[in-house]
Amino acid sequence: MREKILQAIRKFQIETYLVTEKTVEGAELYFIKKELDMRRMKQDAVSAVTIYRDFETDGKKMRGSANINIFPEMTQEEVDEAVKGAYYAASFVKNPFFELPKGKKRIKCR
Repeated sequence: MREKILQAIRKFQIETYLVTEKTVEGAELYFIKKELDMRRMKQDAVSAVTIYRDFETDGKKMRGSANINIFPEMTQEEVDEAVKGAYYAASFVKNPFFELPKGKKRIKCR
């Protein structure tokens, strides 16, 4: 999933972005009337992507952003369209330019 996202980001020459990968675990309970019929554990993976776009309006430097969620079931074409749409949408967000905090890449080990 990460490679699909990075491929789309490179394709559209996006310079500033943030990718956060999450795994959500939960339980689903199915009842018939008042009795538990079935219980199912589920685990969903999702990548939250923030795309930043820098531009100028009336001589002022701006930084827009847009958020999207990418799911493992998505094809490369769907990821490309989502990233392209987010990059376009970020051009309408006219926040004054701000610096992003510097950080270190964190990898969670199990």
